[in-house]
Amino acid sequence: MALPTIDDLPTRAEYQEMVDEPLPDRVPTWVPLADFLSPYNQMQYWYNELTETDVPVPETRTVSVIESVTGTPTYDTDEVIDVVDELGGTAFVRSEYKASYTARQSKIPDTNPENVEYWMTEFLSTLAMQGLPVGEQLWLREWLDLDWAGDDLDPWHPEIRAFIDDGEVLCWHLRDADELHNADEIVEDVGLSPSMNPVGSLRAWLAPDWEETVSEYAQAVADQFEGSWSVDFVKTTDGDWYCTDMALRALTPVSGEWNEMSGHPGNCEHQLVRHLPASYLDSDDRSPEGVDAEAEQLIEEMEMDTDA
Repeated sequence: MALPTIDDLPTRAEYQEMVDEPLPDRVPTWVPLADFLSPYNQMQYWYNELTETDVPVPETRTVSVIESVTGTPTYDTDEVIDVVDELGGTAFVRSEYKASYTARQSKIPDTNPENVEYWMTEFLSTLAMQGLPVGEQLWLREWLDLDWAGDDLDPWHPEIRAFIDDGEVLCWHLRDADELHNADEIVEDVGLSPSMNPVGSLRAWLAPDWEETVSEYAQAVADQFEGSWSVDFVKTTDGDWYCTDMALRALTPVSGEWNEMSGHPGNCEHQLVRHLPASYLDSDDRSPEGVDAEAEQLIEEMEMDTDA
């Protein structure tokens, strides 16, 4: 499928033309707006572009999605087994838009046909529960050893999210640092001294990795991509860093509210919602006029017209 370029992403002015009522003057005109299901967020868009750089990525393959007689998506078990075998006997599965809630739910542990069918069905079920489309293909990736801390139900590994904008690296953060409820345990698991600020300790622990390695990878991605993006990097237990995911850096309407498409710590000057005034953020009614289901549908129609 031919995907649009980043230049096709609607500006606020173009977004305004797609809705009947005026948008409030709460979002600066330079802030990018997008739908989560934008073609840019499809893995086939950013992964193919990413492979044009020298940034390490997990070995990756695709398998076809087949529509069953009931209309539900399925797959060829033999094809999946062959691909998992090519990837070393264990694989990570994801859709065009995202993986499962946890790495455990996205893991195909071996090539036993019964296990493959169980975990593939489990993965497709999680997509259905999230209301996410499956698409025409699924992505199987080399399984990376990220067994750093926590357990199967609540694992943790070093992960850096960088934000880039038109060739510039804006900032970097511990991924999901605002939601790291077990930071004290993680600090202990990775061998650091107890701290009154465990999240800060983990960031300081990763700072040399950022300075020596990951910042160069982030800059290489920034040099390759136009527009604003989040870029995720993970560290394996062997000490190697890989780029595993990307998404637009944009505001998206969710239940009538403006939300960051990629989680961004609130203390960062580059967080987009910081450019909304306090009166909006503190209001009980945060719904911007004109940003509703009809507007989202218009965005999708615009993207489909671009694809055609």
